[in-house]
Amino acid sequence: MNSINRKIGIVSLGCKVNQYEARAIWETLEARGYTVTDGAGKCDAYIVNTCTVTAEADRKGRQVIRRLYAMNPYAYVLVTGCQAQANAEAIAAIPGVDYVCGNTKKMSVIDRLDDYFLHNRKKGTPEVDVRSFDGVCFEAMTIHASERTRAYVKIEDGCENKCSYCAIPGARGPMILAVFCLCAVGMALAAVPYPYGVNAHLTRNEFENHERALQMMALAGIRHVRLAITHSSVCTNGVCDWSRSDEVVANCRKYGIEPLAGVDCA
Repeated sequence: MNSINRKIGIVSLGCKVNQYEARAIWETLEARGYTVTDGAGKCDAYIVNTCTVTAEADRKGRQVIRRLYAMNPYAYVLVTGCQAQANAEAIAAIPGVDYVCGNTKKMSVIDRLDDYFLHNRKKGTPEVDVRSFDGVCFEAMTIHASERTRAYVKIEDGCENKCSYCAIPGARGPMILAVFCLCAVGMALAAVPYPYGVNAHLTRNEFENHERALQMMALAGIRHVRLAITHSSVCTNGVCDWSRSDEVVANCRKYGIEPLAGVDCA
């Protein structure tokens, strides 16, 4: 691997999950000896973590890729994220793109980048590694620092609500919970972690998972937890009663339920 004096620019678009994943890629690259920036200047390679939640998000993603390629036509351009998963052929058709991978193996961009620098050449045809979500497992990612006061921890991916207007279930796949990540990441972060995911909320049949998450957070010394309610089916009397239970009171100094905009909790 030839990472000495190699400068990598990372651009992440969209939600906090993308921001967390981009941070995990950032830290792994730094651990391998790369210099990593936010992609604002000329770099030896660029990694773009795309979003596809709206047509405007798609447009911005394509615009960013073209802008980075224009900044340095000799740089490697690796594209991942939701737009890459949902529309890989369109991304691969953009001039300058070398590698396209979806959300099932997002961290593969790092090994692919190592390989590109090792052989020191750009390929004429972009590589596309976008796979289905059949049998996919949660892709563990760990961060050790955060520029924000509230550091987010990814404990879930995917969504199964399949709302007619939303592209996320197709881009992120079915819901996968991974509360086991809380303990290790919570110990590593300097800031207070907040569990986060694409659709990280407590559903009627997930009391056991959420209870386990609280126990693990207690072991990690995490005492402040905020649960964002993102769907009206979740905001039930049972959820509120459970949040006042002895289990929650024993494990958390501060535990809050925040219904997001548009959720009827009356």
